Amino acid sequence: MKHLANLDDSNCKEVDMLESPFFSPEEIITGLLATDVDRVLKAGSLVLAKAAGLPSEEILKAVRESEKLGSTANSAGVAIPHAFLRKLPEPLKLLILLRDPVIFNHDINVPVDVVIMLIWPTSRQNGFLPALARHSRIFRDPELLARLRAARDVTDVIVALGDHSRGTPTVRSGQGLSLR
Repeated sequence: MKHLANLDDSNCKEVDMLESPFFSPEEIITGLLATDVDRVLKAGSLVLAKAAGLPSEEILKAVRESEKLGSTANSAGVAIPHAFLRKLPEPLKLLILLRDPVIFNHDINVPVDVVIMLIWPTSRQNGFLPALARHSRIFRDPELLARLRAARDVTDVIVALGDHSRGTPTVRSGQGLSLR
């Protein structure tokens, strides 16, 4: 499925709605209501468990243990909780946009509203650090974060991520979108 995103009155571009270079629609949650970090991790673990074919409790336990070693939150309001799992056949990720920010690390007291959960096979650790670094770099861009925070739905997120990867001009969230 494709749609048009108007850049201005005279200029349109096609955007592939099925995937961005970063996340597929199934890997994105928008508007999650959570009152604390544990509820965010539980919700993410449920979604990742379905994709991984593993119990959500196993994923949640591993992510909680990793987060206890040190918070993954940064000063831009982004957290990247992650864990290694023995039974996981391939890396999985999930982008969660919270409706209201939660505090991931009470020491630095920074509200987080963008969460990227990564789970990685223990047997393939060599690719983990480059993936973590890539996501950390991408999700510290203030313009991208502003567009993600303004996104009303998964479509807006896919457009923002796609535009970011191509370096195309900003499209205001939700303006001029039509399906064809």
